[in-house]
Amino acid sequence: MSTTTILVADDQADLRRIVRILLTRGTGWEVIEAVDGDDAVEVAAASEIDAAVLDHRMPGRTGIEVAQVLRADGFTGPIVIFSAYLEPDLLAEAERLDIRSVPKGEIAMLNDVLRAALADGA
Repeated sequence: MSTTTILVADDQADLRRIVRILLTRGTGWEVIEAVDGDDAVEVAAASEIDAAVLDHRMPGRTGIEVAQVLRADGFTGPIVIFSAYLEPDLLAEAERLDIRSVPKGEIAMLNDVLRAALADGA
């Protein structure tokens, strides 16, 4: 059984650390980090990821822009926008790209959403 690798992209180092702890504790998942949207695209291109957790408001590309690149490059795995700014236009674009969203205030949901998405295979 191979390790599940999750890309976490957020410009806030403390939040990346918290998400890393949340996602790796008791799951066996591996987390690789990106410091902004442009870095997320580069890291995803250079790595074999199974899922991505993307902040929306980051320097460089936004989370949605990163998701668009990932989908255009053929990535079919789960993508979660993890943001405090889940506005209607953002949610509509997320739905169009078949990606989930979790408000930053609901960090405890993130593990469950990813686990379900990985089990669904999308």
